[in-house]
Amino acid sequence: MSPQGKAVCVAVVEDSAVFLRRVESLLEEFPGVLLVGTAEDVAGAKLLLDGTQADVLLLDLYLKEGSGLDVLRYIREARLPISVLVMTSEPSDEMRAACLSLGALDCIDKAFLPDAVYSTIQMVAARG
Repeated sequence: MSPQGKAVCVAVVEDSAVFLRRVESLLEEFPGVLLVGTAEDVAGAKLLLDGTQADVLLLDLYLKEGSGLDVLRYIREARLPISVLVMTSEPSDEMRAACLSLGALDCIDKAFLPDAVYSTIQMVAARG
């Protein structure tokens, strides 16, 4: 929870149902975190972001339809006030640089997701 007692609202864009369940289970472990919605592609992500006021977006880089980079561009163009953590199973320095240049907080290997999600949520909660 933030210092003001407000839950940190998290949205997830992930096209793998198995990995999405893993992320949902992970989020349930964090007190003060509220999952506000999920999407599996760029179009769904845009609808989700327009329909919620998420504080944090956990964003898969490689989607079945489109890319996390497309979502990052949309967030930047729409000037949405959201902290984005990009997740991928194939990280590279070039992809990380591309994500950061589009406003992501970080681009992390999905294997390190628990620690990265916890750190991101703590940072957003501290900002209130």
